[in-house]
Amino acid sequence: MSAHSTTMAVFSSPPGKGPLPVSKSKSAWLGPIIMTVQVVTASAGLVPFPYVKGVLETVKTVLEAVEKVKKNRDILKELCEDIAEITSIVKDKLSAYGNNVAEEMVCQCKEFDIVLQDVLVVLHKMQKTRSLFKEMLRSSSIMDDIMKYQEKIKKLQSNFMVDSDFMN
Repeated sequence: MSAHSTTMAVFSSPPGKGPLPVSKSKSAWLGPIIMTVQVVTASAGLVPFPYVKGVLETVKTVLEAVEKVKKNRDILKELCEDIAEITSIVKDKLSAYGNNVAEEMVCQCKEFDIVLQDVLVVLHKMQKTRSLFKEMLRSSSIMDDIMKYQEKIKKLQSNFMVDSDFMN
């Protein structure tokens, strides 16, 4: 089962409400990820940890920025799936432990937020690249940045999963 399908299997719409509106994405894989994050973010309003809610809002902002990228969006697929998987882990921890969530998770969320802010900078660069000449000059640098952040997200994902195993 892929990270994406695992993430999607965990969520449903809030009780008594229909599905949240999802903007129509040009990439079939992006719409379900955005919907997942919207559901998690909506339920985060009940979370007593403002920083967790903040990081979920940042996740939503990153995915919306990916949606605006016109070229090379598919190179961001794995990064987005990993971000959604971390979001799922955070949601599961909050559901299972509520107010007893370890300080370690709050620290991990802060680190996750910092990485996501850096990813947003790269995404804005990708959005601004208009001419072919600029695209050629920036593509190597942008790809290097994306790969660097992909590695950081993978490491964070691993840390969240290990921490989750210790809490169980």
